[in-house]
Order: sequence, then structure tokens, then C-alpha cells
Amino acid sequence: MVRQYGHTKQILIVGDTKEDAPYHPLDEAMRSVLARLFAPLGFVTFTTDEQAFDYLDPTSTDICVSFVDRWKSELSQAGLENIKHFMQEGNLFLVLHHGLSYQTTDAFARMVGARFISHPDMQTLSFTWDTSHPLCKEQKGFSLYEEPYRFELFDDDKQIFLWFESDGNRHPAGWSKRYGKGDLVYLMPGHDTRSFVHAGYRNVLHNTIRTWSEFSAQRIDQQGFQESQEVL
Repeated sequence: MVRQYGHTKQILIVGDTKEDAPYHPLDEAMRSVLARLFAPLGFVTFTTDEQAFDYLDPTSTDICVSFVDRWKSELSQAGLENIKHFMQEGNLFLVLHHGLSYQTTDAFARMVGARFISHPDMQTLSFTWDTSHPLCKEQKGFSLYEEPYRFELFDDDKQIFLWFESDGNRHPAGWSKRYGKGDLVYLMPGHDTRSFVHAGYRNVLHNTIRTWSEFSAQRIDQQGFQESQEVL
């Protein structure tokens, strides 16, 4: 199924109930904020189905957002393979904050590109961009009250484009990776609704999806689903 830039994107957001994820639930408040955030970019569907990734369909979904908070759970082999196939077919797998929580599944952590270590207490963080990255054109730095996640990064082909300052050091907060015809993007902010109503971070998310859509369309139009010369 060939998707052209400009058609209504189908966006699936996968999360958990408050009972299963008391710290990062996809509850009514979060759904309301995310619906308003993503509505200008496409048609939004939410699910808290624990097997959602097992049935992820690259022909009916353009963008899958991982908002799962499952630190002690294993991702099924079917789910892992479906996510990879989803990206390989030209789609975007967008991982927000705790959405990389399937850390007990080593292959998932390596696919995302990092292993979570810990985080200090929430604090106001200053975020800066690598302006050479395609997702960062004309973006401005911003400050946000967030959990400063710390990672062990795997040595792969990720391109880090967003950083935050903490304890006098610079830490990665966002990166992208190519998978076949599609992409994986990780963004560290997203602890609660305050992050997603912040104008600076809303711009980050909107710019990420719009720029990805443009590059995705260029890959289709110019190279027949072949690798783009400019990697996200």
C-alpha cells in the first residue's frame, strides 16, 4: 500500500491503563491531551491492548506511538517482529519517554537503541538541538520540567538530534534510526500531560512527524521506496 504525503495519517497510540501503569497511564486526561496534539497530523486511535503489537498492521497504520509502561513484561516475539516489519514497510515507530520500557526484552532495547539506566528526580531541563539533523530545521531550544532519563546507548547507526543539560553534563534526549523503508524515532520527554501541552515540545512532535512525512514521500516519489540519500 503506497502512502503519499498529504493523505490522512493513521496514528495508533499504544499505552496502558492506570491499574497497569500508575506512573504513566494512558488515562482519559492523557488521551485528551494526545488527541489534541496529534489531531492536526492525522486520525488518532488509542489502545491499551497488551497484544496490540502482535497485530500491528503496516497497511492500515502509518505511525505507531509506543507509550507503553511495561518494565517487567516481555515483548512477544510476534510483537517484536511485527514492529520491525512495520518499519521496514515504510512506517514510523515513535517511542515516547517510557515507551521503551520493554527492557527485559534485549532485542527490543537494541532495536530502540538504548538501555534505560535510571533517572534523578524531576527537574527543569534545558533542551538543545543538533541543527544538522533533518528533523531539527528551524527548531529552537526549550526548557521543560521532566524526568531526566539516563541511558546506556548501543553502538548502532542512530543519529542523536536532541540533548538535555543536567548536572553540568549533556545527555541524549532524542534520536532516529532507519529500518528498511521506515524509521524509529525516540523522544525522552513525556512523563505526564504537562510535557505535551508545552509549546516547545509540541513543536518538536509536530515537526518530527511532518518532516518524517515529507522525507517518506520523497523516498516514494524519487527512489521507488529505495534508501533515501539523506538519512533521518
